[in-house]
Amino acid sequence: MSGLSESALTVADEVLLYRRVHPDRTRLDERRGCNRLASAAFTEASHEVSIDLGDALKANGRTPESTLDGFSVDDGWGLVQISAGDARAAGAMVCRNPLDDNPCHGLVVGKLSRSKLIDLCVAARWVIRPKGACDPPHIRVQAQ
Repeated sequence: MSGLSESALTVADEVLLYRRVHPDRTRLDERRGCNRLASAAFTEASHEVSIDLGDALKANGRTPESTLDGFSVDDGWGLVQISAGDARAAGAMVCRNPLDDNPCHGLVVGKLSRSKLIDLCVAARWVIRPKGACDPPHIRVQAQ
């Protein structure tokens, strides 16, 4: 990713970004009795989070659900969407990063604070909800 600028690989704010969610990236919400999306869903040690770009999926004749190809919902995997604008509002850069085996691949890049990661969780919507998962809250809920 180094050397690439966001302007060189423009992704409009309204483009939906699809992120696979590993079952370890949800947490039990005892108050609601279900598993909520954890801030870890939008973190990687490299500060480069892999996503599939909605406009590229459409251009390649794929559906958002195809992002989970090879990953089992029965094993707890899920799929969430945010917009490129949501990622930018949190302080991240969004770039196209097509791969040989996935021309729809992109990256959300940036070292985001916990507060900004929570903002992304609030903005996220399940496309494929794992068993027992909660809807993200539409507003931030203060811990009690």
